[in-house]
Parts: sequence; structure tokens; C-alpha cells
Amino acid sequence: PPSPPPPTPSPPPPSPPPNPPGFDYFLLSLQWPNTFCIESNGCRPPVPKQNFTIHGLWPQKNNVFQQPRNCDTEKKMTDDILEKFKNDLLDYWPRLFTADDFDKSKKFWKDQWKDHGSCSSNKFSPEEYLETTIALGKKYAPLIMEQLMINGIIPDRSTLHTENKILNAIKAATKTTALITCYDDKKGNLRLVAIRLCVEADGKTLQDCKRQGNCYKDFIFPPPYNSTHSRFPSFVSSMLDVEEAI
Repeated sequence: PPSPPPPTPSPPPPSPPPNPPGFDYFLLSLQWPNTFCIESNGCRPPVPKQNFTIHGLWPQKNNVFQQPRNCDTEKKMTDDILEKFKNDLLDYWPRLFTADDFDKSKKFWKDQWKDHGSCSSNKFSPEEYLETTIALGKKYAPLIMEQLMINGIIPDRSTLHTENKILNAIKAATKTTALITCYDDKKGNLRLVAIRLCVEADGKTLQDCKRQGNCYKDFIFPPPYNSTHSRFPSFVSSMLDVEEAI
């Protein structure tokens, strides 16, 4: 007798539905460029000015570990939108791989919108998202740097700083409690890598951060890396993925 027909293969499982936009507050990440450039072939010249630069503005939800990412939206970040903010993006939100190269940096800002900003698209257009993020960085990065200097927290290669001392200086600048994150070089040394400010869903008003960072002991606030040729250190990509879950 003829063989029975092979069983019909099971249909593939349906793709998970895309995340709908929606969030409770933002996390503004201000990065310290020197930590990214240190002990590597470094960052593309010119080395960014000695101030915190924007890494991103990330929508967050309360009481969940897995924060929203890559939400479903038809709103796209276009080259035309980026062009409107070109100077501010290069000054306050540089991609440290490519620093002053606007065209090579466009994918970075588009990815920030796709991965993070899209989850705020129920309230913000791509243009409003850029405008909001830049305004926050412009306002708070210089205020924080000023208070760090006033409190004697000056970049050098050896002085160890406590988390509380940094947080108190940030509180003097912003009137709110921030969180800070460090890079662990696996040799027992921590370096300050980012300051995170919590921002209400209006994109303007700061609020106290309820979470803590990962600086589990005293750390260095590093000075500039003195190379004319530099490349982004290899640790950064994996580190940033971890950081965003903090």
C-alpha cells in the first residue's frame, strides 16, 4: 500500500505583537566622554569638550525591569529633521565614534529614536523628541559640571570619589536625586561613565530617581585621553546595553 502522506508541518508561531508606545517617565543619560575614550585607540578627533554629552532620552515605565524599546510607530526620524538640529546634535549629542562627522552620525540618532524615542511617540513627534532631548542636555550638563567643579570634583587620574559626593553636587545643580553609573575595568577600578536624570513625561520637569546606579565603590572621574587618533573602546557597546537596563 502507498505510504501515508507526511504530516502537515505546524505553522510558525505568530510574531509577538509590537510594543505599543507608552511610558511613565524619561531617563536622560548624560555620558562622560573621557571614560569612553580612555585606554583605547580612543574617539574620533576632536575629543569632545570637557562636559557631559547626551547619550539618550529613554522612556521608562514604573515597576518593571524590562523597559520599553522599539515601539510600534509610523513616525520616522528623517534626514530633513536631523538637518534642522545639526549644530546642536554635534555639540550636545555627538556620536563619539564619529564626533564631528554629521553624515556618519545620522544612524546613531535615528537608532535612538527607533529604539527609545518611538516609545514616547504617543506624546512626541521625532522633531519634538530631538528638541526636548537637546533642551534638557543644554540646560543640565553645564549646571552639573559647574557644581562638580565648585565641590572640588575635578577630572584627574587618581582621586577617588564617593557616590554620595557626586550625587550631592548633582542635587545642588538640579534640585533632584539622580543616579550614576560606572565602568568596571575588571582590575578593581571604577570610572564614572554616566549621570542619569529622571524626567517627568512632559519632557521638562525633573523628578527624583527611585533606582540606584552601579557604582558599588569609590571611583575615578577621568581626565581627557591625550591621543590624536582614537577609536571607540571595544567595551562600550556591550556596556551600554547593560546600562540601559539599570
